[in-house]
Amino acid sequence: MGLCGSTLGDLMQPLDIHRPLVDHYHRFFGRSLTVCRPVIAEPWKLPETFQIGRFDPAADPDEASSGTPDDAAEEELDEGAEQAAEEEARSGEPRRRALHVYVTLGLAEAEVLPRIELFLLSPRADDRLAELLTAVALRHAAGEKHLGVGHSVDFHRPWLNESLCTRGLVSLPYLFGPSMEAGPHDAAGHSRSIYWLLPITPEEDQFKRTSGLEALEELFAAGQISTADPDRPSVV
Repeated sequence: MGLCGSTLGDLMQPLDIHRPLVDHYHRFFGRSLTVCRPVIAEPWKLPETFQIGRFDPAADPDEASSGTPDDAAEEELDEGAEQAAEEEARSGEPRRRALHVYVTLGLAEAEVLPRIELFLLSPRADDRLAELLTAVALRHAAGEKHLGVGHSVDFHRPWLNESLCTRGLVSLPYLFGPSMEAGPHDAAGHSRSIYWLLPITPEEDQFKRTSGLEALEELFAAGQISTADPDRPSVV
């Protein structure tokens, strides 16, 4: 079943209000985009314009593929090559890897701060990830404490397979460099940030709470983990 099949909602085109954001995502995630609005029990808690998208790796390796910035983005990253290399080592993932990417479209239009969009990487397409990302978006839009960098959220289930990672960490988009984080302003002129929802284990989450985000990121770098691997072991 493709993204947003009968259990999730109908496929649709990105709303016009999201075109600048979609163009921004295209620079980093490629051209193959599928969009829907998942069915949720309390739809009024998310903006009416909220959608979920999935970018798939290009079938032709010569085409722009997932995780490959365009020339403009590449130039920005080259200017900070040392920083990009450090970020790549910290994340445990190469910047250029064929992965499926689930993204929010319009989460930043919720009347809460900070104004953010989220993306989630996956080694395969799975509609449950659209549901998962929607649930996290709902947690941000409707919760008493809104999500920002360093915050974590309980998935209440493995993110894929029988993964030990049952929680998500809101992280800077290290794989793509600082040009990824600064998304286009929304229709009202508000700035927004794009963050990576990184699956982590409960033990890693507890370590982050006691030792700090930087200490956890150092463990990720030292362990050279593949952060998009649902079968990866915990680093603590």
